[in-house]
Amino acid sequence: MEKDSGVFFRDLKDKVTEYAELKVEYYKLSSYEVLGKATGKLSYGLILILTGIGALFFFLLSVGFFLGDLLGSYGLGFLCVTILFVLVLGLVVLSKNAIRNFVINRCLTGISKLEKEIEDGNNADDIPGSENTAGEIVLTETGDQTAD
Repeated sequence: MEKDSGVFFRDLKDKVTEYAELKVEYYKLSSYEVLGKATGKLSYGLILILTGIGALFFFLLSVGFFLGDLLGSYGLGFLCVTILFVLVLGLVVLSKNAIRNFVINRCLTGISKLEKEIEDGNNADDIPGSENTAGEIVLTETGDQTAD
């Protein structure tokens, strides 16, 4: 009887230890997934912003030349564009708090969406051809298995 209980508790200890190790691995992989998705979205946003800045630069350059042609002096055309930029800069400085709150809210909303997608298990939609591989750990007499 003592041997049976010793084997039982040893087997139980092994299963609990393995379960704890798998749970730690699961949380580690989940954090990697959140970090990877956040980095991907941040990179996409950065590329989009840099492309937009390039397009805006060339647009304002052409507006400067156009206004310079209309006014008869390229200097006056680019002065008008500079005045427009200073006005926009003034608006940005005046609405600093509103812009800051908007950015913070968008970041928090994005993180909340990522967490909800991971909790719901429907986060495989972002990667074409991927499938949801999340499963539960099932303890059986024959060994540990992952249920689908």
